[in-house]
Parts: sequence; C-alpha cells; structure tokens
Amino acid sequence: MMLTITRPGHVKAKLTPLIAALREIDGESVSYNPEAFESAAALLVRCERTLAAIDNPNSGPANDPLKDLPAKVALRALGLTIQIEAENRLGQTVLDQYQRDLTDLKLNGATLSQVRELEAEAKAKSEAHRLNVVELQAKKAHLDEFLATAPDYDLSLLSGTEFSLLEA
Repeated sequence: MMLTITRPGHVKAKLTPLIAALREIDGESVSYNPEAFESAAALLVRCERTLAAIDNPNSGPANDPLKDLPAKVALRALGLTIQIEAENRLGQTVLDQYQRDLTDLKLNGATLSQVRELEAEAKAKSEAHRLNVVELQAKKAHLDEFLATAPDYDLSLLSGTEFSLLEA
C-alpha cells in the first residue's frame, strides 16, 4: 500500500509521542491479555513504519510478500511472553489459594483425608499450569530460533507453527 502524506511534519509530530507511549505498554498494562498486547505491538510497528516512510520517502514499497513475516513472528513471540507471564501469575494464585485453604482447614479441625484431598487438587492444578508454561515456552523458543536467523531467516524453522503455511 502506497502511503501519501501531505503534511509529514504534522503527522510526525503526532506519531512521535504515540510511538513513545506504545513502547511503554507491557503485560501489566493490558492485564496480561496476549491479544491486546499483540494488537498494541502491531500498532507500534505500523506507526514506526509510517514514521520511517516520512523520514525516507524514496525507499518505496518492497515487493517481497514475506517482508512482514519477521515482524509478525516477533509480535507473536511477544504475545507468548505475555501468556507465559500470565500463566505463571495464575499458577502462583493457585498456590496462594491452596495455602489459604490449608490454613482454614487446619484451623477448623480438618481430617487428614480432607487435607490430602486439598493437596491432590492443588498439585493437579499446579502441574496443569506448569505444563501449559512449558508448552508456551517451547512455542516461543521455536519462534525465537527463527528470528535468530536474521537477516536471511530460515523459513524451515517455522515448520509446525502457525506460520508454517507461509513458508512456500
């Protein structure tokens, strides 16, 4: 898409603080929602590209259909980072709740079987969170491996990812 900007100085003046604000967005800013984080990061990339087009108007659009692939992969890797952080926080919440429930049970004279039941339930939930984190970390590592092959980018490393259809 060709970008025609009639007042580049005005647009640049508006984009610069927006870019600075978008760079400050982290997981906490979007309540650890990976889709919201990826959306904000995509907006940042678009704003930075627009600013780059203003700064270098003769660069022209590239004809490479995979030109945006590294940016898309990087955004997804960032989104996975947010998901991992959210999952870790959720896992900690489960452990904290277990400690509170255990204290309540002990104060109320719980039986050994009640304590064991609570313990088994907490271990199962904790293990589910741990496995989810391991899976998310593996996906992120796969994408990071692809990104590490810059500037040539080894498309075969995207095999088995959501980007594997793009590796023609």
